[in-house]
Order: sequence, then C-alpha cells, then structure tokens
Amino acid sequence: TGSSGINAEYGEHTETTPPPPVRDVDNESWDSGFVHGGGKCLDDWDAADVVEWLTGVGLGDYRDIFLDNDIRGINLPDLSKADMRDLGVTKLGHRMTLVQEIKKLRSEGCR
Repeated sequence: TGSSGINAEYGEHTETTPPPPVRDVDNESWDSGFVHGGGKCLDDWDAADVVEWLTGVGLGDYRDIFLDNDIRGINLPDLSKADMRDLGVTKLGHRMTLVQEIKKLRSEGCR
C-alpha cells in the first residue's frame, strides 16, 4: 500500500504524518486558548493587560469599567463578588466566570 491510506483489515488510518505541535499552555486561559499579559506575571499586569485578558475570556464588555477603576493584575485575586457588583458586573453568570477565570490565573503560578 504506500505511506498513507487505510488498513482495510483493521480499519486503521496508516498515514505517517507527524502529529500537530503541542501548544504551550503555561500562560494561557484554558477555555479560550488566549495568551494573556504578554508573558508577564499577574502582579506585573497593568490595567491594559487586564482589559486584554477580560476580552480574551469573553467579558470585554467590562473593559471601560476595569480601565476607569484602574484594576491591575495584582488586584484580580483579591476582587470579591461584592467588588464586582460595585464595579457594575451585575450578571451573576459574569461574576461566576470572573471568579473561575481568576482562579485559573492564580493556579498558573508566578503570583
């Protein structure tokens, strides 16, 4: 048969192409595959990095609120649900998403 095709006896694909490259996930949000903070540690993020991250996790509608309040990376782990309500994040689902995504940031280390 050649270097590629289907092995009819076993129904297996026998193509010998290499597997796709593995993504570097050290600095990515798991759900979106979004690389955030330009490789900086969370504590070094400025408000623009936070806004970029918010957009990447699907919460870009809150960009202006976070910028106006100068929310930086160092502030994110301490942001409570009450703080989020004070900022204007009124939808429960959005607050829950923020909490989950912030937990992911914490688990990535570098804090």
